[in-house]
Amino acid sequence: MIKFDKSRLIALRELKGLNQSEFAKQIGTTRQHVNNIEKGKNMPGLKILTRIANGFDVPIGSLFEGGVNG
Repeated sequence: MIKFDKSRLIALRELKGLNQSEFAKQIGTTRQHVNNIEKGKNMPGLKILTRIANGFDVPIGSLFEGGVNG
């Protein structure tokens, strides 16, 4: 089973100096949704995954455990 790498997301967000609210606004969702993704309670949908990947300029695959690092 493919598993979203929440620690990678947190690291990328923090590297850009964004808090959860700022990041949520950037990708078009709520702070609560970002919080739930980072805690592993929710898996981002394709639309949000695409926005995350584009915002950090990384391949979508790099956001999953064992994915391509980019």
